[in-house]
Amino acid sequence: MIITNAKYHKLPDVTINGKTKSFENSSIICEINGEYWAVPIDEQNTHYIEIKRQLDAGLITIEAAD
Repeated sequence: MIITNAKYHKLPDVTINGKTKSFENSSIICEINGEYWAVPIDEQNTHYIEIKRQLDAGLITIEAAD
């Protein structure tokens, strides 16, 4: 699996009843084998498992969310 252009994505902050909730990274936007994907950060997701494997092996990096 060829993974490129990986970047974390997080949901925008939400304010309800005057309280603001900030979200952690929710997915990784990346190109996998030439197609763009939004891969959820989920230990059961096969694409996420492969992204983590390549990240841990130093084969890819993931850019921080905006």
